Amino acid sequence: MQIGLFSGADCTTPSALVERGVEAEARGFASLWVPQTPFFDALTALAAVALRTSTIELGTGVVPVQTRHPATMA
Repeated sequence: MQIGLFSGADCTTPSALVERGVEAEARGFASLWVPQTPFFDALTALAAVALRTSTIELGTGVVPVQTRHPATMA
């Protein structure tokens, strides 16, 4: 069974989320899901997590689409 982690709403800086992602991967979680928060952009933060991890799958919770270009969302 694979277990994912929904996190990020309690992280107030992108670096805190990156460390959370590295820790989640080290603990064996299969995925990390991150919502949009007032503190950081979810897509950019996940890109930063991807630079420091290699096996954990990454996904977004809720991301506002009205202000984003379709290419960014793809």
